[in-house]
Formats: sequence, C-alpha cells, structure tokens
Amino acid sequence: MEKDKIIIVDNDKFTGGMLKKMFAEKYSTEVFTDGVTALGYINLNSDDVVMLILRLNMPQIDARDFIKALDQKNIMSDVPKVIIADSFADDVSNECYNLGVMALISKPFAPVIVKRRLESILDLYTSNHRLQYMVDRQVRLISDQNSKLKKYQNKLIETLSDILEFRNLEPNLHVQRIEQITELIANSFSNLYPVYQLTSEKIETIVNASVLHDIGKICIPDNILLKPGRLSDQEFELVKSHTTKGCEIVERLEMIEEHDFAEICRQIVRHHHERFDGSGYPDGLVGEEIPLPAQIVSLADAYDGLVSNSIYKRGYSHEKAYNMIMNGECGAFSDHMLGALTKVRKQIEGIYDNI
Repeated sequence: MEKDKIIIVDNDKFTGGMLKKMFAEKYSTEVFTDGVTALGYINLNSDDVVMLILRLNMPQIDARDFIKALDQKNIMSDVPKVIIADSFADDVSNECYNLGVMALISKPFAPVIVKRRLESILDLYTSNHRLQYMVDRQVRLISDQNSKLKKYQNKLIETLSDILEFRNLEPNLHVQRIEQITELIANSFSNLYPVYQLTSEKIETIVNASVLHDIGKICIPDNILLKPGRLSDQEFELVKSHTTKGCEIVERLEMIEEHDFAEICRQIVRHHHERFDGSGYPDGLVGEEIPLPAQIVSLADAYDGLVSNSIYKRGYSHEKAYNMIMNGECGAFSDHMLGALTKVRKQIEGIYDNI
C-alpha cells in the first residue's frame, strides 16, 4: 500500500531536506526547489497528497500565487497548506490565511515543535477525509437501496394495475391514459403556478401513484361495478367506498410505507373524487383542503371518464368533455386546475390518437 504524500516546495535545499527527513518514516515526500516544476508535477500527480509545504518567497512564483494557481484549476482545494518564511508581515499573514493556509511557520524553527504541529494538522485532515469517505460510501449504499426499492415499488404498482385490468374493473387503457394526462396537467400547473413548488421529482411521484387511484375497486363486487343499469343509493354508497378501501390497501403496503410515495398514494386514492366546492366524497373537502396530487388526478380521471366508452355510455367528443368540465357539469375544479387543463388540452387530445 502506497504511503500518503507530502509535497515540499522550497528553494532552500537544507530546509527542504530537513522537512523530508522529518516525515520520511510515515509519509512519501516529494521535494522541489522551484514552484513552476512543482505545479507541473501536481497537475499530473495530485492523488494521495495530504499536505503541501511552501516557501513564501521563491523565484518565478511565490507561495501565494502558487496556491491561487491551484485554486483556479480546483486542484487540492481541501489539502492543508503550510507556508514557511523568515518572517511574516501582518498583511501577508492575513492574505495567506484568507487563501486557506493552515499554518505559518517562521524560521528558524525547532524541528520537534514543527513536526508536532504539522502532524496535528495531518491527523485532523486524514480523520476528516476518512469521515467524508464513510459518509459518501453510506450515501451510495442508501442510493442503491432506494433504487432497488423503487424497482420493487414500480413492479408492485404494475401488478396491482394489471389486477384491475384483468378483472375489467377499469376501461381499456384507462390507467395508461391517466398517467399521461396527469403528467401533462401537472407540468402545465407547475409552469403556470410556480408558487406551489411542484417540482419535477414530485410530478414523477404523482404520475407513478396515479395508476393506483382506483385500486379500492378490487374490494367492490363485480355485479355492482359492472352493472349496466342505474345503481341504487345503497349500491352507489358501496361504490364510493372504493376510495377509503383503496386507502386501507395502500396503508398495508409496507414496501412503500417509509417513502413520500406512500403519502401521495394515500392522498390520490382517498381524495380523487373530492370536488373544489365540497360536493365530492368521501370527506367533503373544500378548496385547498384537497391535496394537490388528488386535484390533478381527479381532473385527469374526470376527463378520461367523459371521452371514453363504458358500460354506462358512449364517450363524448373532446370539445364536449372540455366544455362540460369548464362549466362544472362534472363537479367543481379550481380555476388554477382549469387553467392548467386549458394550456394542454390539445396535447391531451393527442393521447387518444396515439393509444
């Protein structure tokens, strides 16, 4: 295993040799008598360097310009730097410390004291470096775990969605369209109303969660869900319970319990039939009480429900469906949501041409 490296730049060969000998047992050392040669070496060999010791005044380039040259190239910015000189004026000392120099050493100096002082700096640097390595490694591990968990999560969503389609509880391709419409409305909303801070990451989560909006229908008997005629009041109440039943299903999915995805799923599944004026269900939420993800998916679901054929009706035209939503014939949506829909209505119509 190679030793950590200390670079010494000093045109005084005696001082350079003394410093080299001081650290030779524990560290690999490279000694240079001019700054230009040292800079050329560092440009190609900055790995494993744990300290840079410089003479203040050297031919061609002094210590301060040497450090500035490294900073411009973002080389060894975190490596501790030490400057040696016969003496330091106050303004020079201030400039050196402002450049990030860890220690200023005046000559003549006692080797034992200087060694102890520099070893303390080295110990602090290597400890911090080791800690940073451990933190970075842990971050990578967590990132890998989250990536695997996201794959499991997406697979779970896909499976649950397939169950709904297999039982014919959702119209053909409904789930795919809801995803795409949700994404269009969410992005439109984000661009129109940045105050809501709807980030691209949150939009992705909302889109992924949208496919579970009707998962509670698994709990509703087929003879009611697929009934071609008008539902009785009791049957309709049972159908409405798919929102709360679905929420219970999501809450039991331990795989996603610790993630934001779970909360957004709960919001969408429970509240995608709420309406802005409080006329929706199951909780009769009013206005901004309705979580934003649920408002977006609710509008996407209403639009697709209007233009799609079902056992109850033939689908309306896009123009008719848009006007019905804008006129509040499907329940009230916020003006912001209607504005977001209007911006992307032609793109939404295009979805039905491509599926």
